[in-house]
Amino acid sequence: MTPAQPAPGAVARAAMHAAVRAVVAGGTSDRARAAIAGAQADLWACDRLSDAAEHAPEAAAVAPYLVPRLLLDAVDGLTPALGPLLLSPDESAAEYRHHVRVLAALTGAPGAAGRMNAVAARLPFLAACDDRLAAPLTSVRTSALAPPLGTLVQALEEERRAVALRAIDLATPDEAEAGSRRAESWGLADRYALLTAAAACLDEWRGPAGPRRRGAGSRACLIGALSRIAAGLCLPVRVPGREWNRPAFDAVLAAHTPQDPRPRPVRHLLTRAA
Repeated sequence: MTPAQPAPGAVARAAMHAAVRAVVAGGTSDRARAAIAGAQADLWACDRLSDAAEHAPEAAAVAPYLVPRLLLDAVDGLTPALGPLLLSPDESAAEYRHHVRVLAALTGAPGAAGRMNAVAARLPFLAACDDRLAAPLTSVRTSALAPPLGTLVQALEEERRAVALRAIDLATPDEAEAGSRRAESWGLADRYALLTAAAACLDEWRGPAGPRRRGAGSRACLIGALSRIAAGLCLPVRVPGREWNRPAFDAVLAAHTPQDPRPRPVRHLLTRAA
């Protein structure tokens, strides 16, 4: 019997474990802390989007397309943390390299065009106001959100409105521009996917279950995730790493006990707490 393939998320988290072990053993730098915090934010966003995909059709369409990309970004982003250890025979570094190869093979499976088309197929639903992005990212006024969260949400909300308006334009029949509109819909679908991930992050954070599921560093992960999503959208908003890097890194590091160098189960290291 052919053994079941590991889930890409589990492989990405195993790579994070290995990288953290190597970094802790060799000493941390500001660059290493920033790289680990960035990976933590990406994995946190993947968890939020995967949670939303269990009950929301738009997230269910976006997750197969976007999660593999975010996982690869997270794992590839750990290389600065390893520094000279990256190519060393160190056991943890070798384990990290192995997990990167496995993840690349898993996420590079055929079907990318189909996954993109599934996301693009959601645009008519957005145009018809039958989609999560037809509503604001959060009902909370951005002025009521402590910085830098308010600044990020405002920029993402402006992008959401622009994507929604363009989806309406593309839904209007125009045979003369059918070819160019099809190509444009793919670019719009990518923006839609990133915004759907942002909505998933904010929905779980602001939802009734949020306070019970929040863990150490979760607000920092929210800020980090939204900041990286905004960068992916090329939005003119930048949040300094000092606003979230250290708390997100500390949340990862706190999961390691000095008495036992082995990492705790992944749910403790990379908490799904919102």
